[in-house]
Order: sequence, then C-alpha cells, then structure tokens
Amino acid sequence: MRITRLTASNWRNFKVLKFELRDRLFVVGPNASGKSNLLDVFRFLGEVAGTGGLESALRRRGGLSKVRSLFARNYARGRLIIEVELADGDDRWRYKLAIKGEAGGLNRPIVDEEIVERNGELIRQRPDSDDLADPERLTQTHLEQIVANQEFRAIADHFAKVAYFHLVPQVIRNPTRISPESGDPYGSDFIARINAVPQKTRNAWLRRIQNALRAAVPEFETLTLDIDAAGRPHLIAGYRNWRRQLARQSEADFFGRHTAIDWPALDSSQRTVGRRSSPS
Repeated sequence: MRITRLTASNWRNFKVLKFELRDRLFVVGPNASGKSNLLDVFRFLGEVAGTGGLESALRRRGGLSKVRSLFARNYARGRLIIEVELADGDDRWRYKLAIKGEAGGLNRPIVDEEIVERNGELIRQRPDSDDLADPERLTQTHLEQIVANQEFRAIADHFAKVAYFHLVPQVIRNPTRISPESGDPYGSDFIARINAVPQKTRNAWLRRIQNALRAAVPEFETLTLDIDAAGRPHLIAGYRNWRRQLARQSEADFFGRHTAIDWPALDSSQRTVGRRSSPS
C-alpha cells in the first residue's frame, strides 16, 4: 500500500495543500517556508492511527489552535481537513478526516467528519446515528479504534508505520547533547537503529551508500559499522591516503558542522518522511 494523493485544508501555515505522491517525493524550499509542516501531515496521521489517537497527536503539537491555520477563521468553516488517497494493488482507498473545536465553550477537538471509501464504495461516514446519540464518541476517530476500524484496518496499519526523521548532524556526532531515546527523530539513536537492522540487509544498504559516496567524495573508499569496546556502534569511513592502510574516521569526525543528511525512503511497506537539516 502507498499514499498516492494528499489534500489538506487549514493545516499549519497552509490554507490548501494538494499534491500527488510518486515513488519518491522531494520537498525543496527556503527556511520557514513550511517543509517540516508539510511532512508533519504524515507524522500526524501515523500518531492518530498508532499511538495515543487524535487527542494525543494534537496535544503533542500544542492543541488544535496551534495546528489549525490562521486562514481557518474564514475558510472551510474553521475545520482542519486532511484527505488521503491510497493504492493497494487493485484497490483504491480514500480517507477523509475533518476536525473542529467543540461548541458551547468547551472547544475540545472533535471529529466533524470521517469518511472511508474503498473502490468508490462508502465504508464509513461519520457522524452516524451512534455519534449523534452519544456525542462523546466524536472525541475519537474510528481510525484509532481497533473495534471500529476492522473494515479498513489496512489503512490504519499503513499510517501507523510512518517514520519521521529530522536528522541533526550534531546530535548524531554527540548523542549525549540530548537524552537519547528510542525512535528519536533527531538522531540520538540513529546509529543504534542502523545496528539493529538484520546484518545482511544492513550491509546491503551500506554498500549502496558506499558506492554513492565513492562517486561524490574524493579519496573515500569504505563505509562500515563497527562496535567499540563498550558495545556502542559507530559508522566508520575509510579514506585512501599515502599509507598502505586506509585512514579511518567515525561519525564524530565526518558528520561536520556543514554536513546535511537526507534519509528518504518511500516503499510499499513503510513510508518514511525525512527533511534536510540546516547547518549550525
């Protein structure tokens, strides 16, 4: 399964977002133009479907008022709307989620609309009669509920596999700058995660990167992953020099101040979104 089209209204600094996704997508623009905000749509859907649900995903971003665009006051009835089209073999899916603030002074984020279609056939449309009888149900999406998403769980599982990287070279060089945590998008456990990949797969990835670097970096020869005496993994680059043996540098040396890292990957099993880190 893969996402083929994204449409959004009142998301972050965008009044309208609308674009198609091919096998690979590059997002290019100046600082503060909204690159991270655009990619955060995918991360947001992943958090709604995977960990904590709608309430948690919005709270981590400062609440609905921080996520919803300033344009919302006069556009789309103030709703935050995300619509995604997906392809899974011969099947075509559409998922739409619209969120608004609850009336009556509470202003909690509630589901104003949730639609699921498969091959043009309507599978789920909310609010439904159960929602109208118990409005508290609208504080949660059906996407996040395993009891409610059985007919379209393939979508929920796909969103939940989203991985977000905003790799910061300084953090990779010295992960003690912040408290290392599992799944940290800024890279404090980045090399440990590389090490956790099965050896055969990891070596194949490193060989591909190594071949690309040989073409781009003068005197570059090898890229390997070594374990030090304390059991910590390190990326080791080997460079040709006047000695017989290669000069070796770890990530502490070759992730310099002006290094930028891209780690993009889009495939049918896991959609990973990444952005380029600005140099310090």
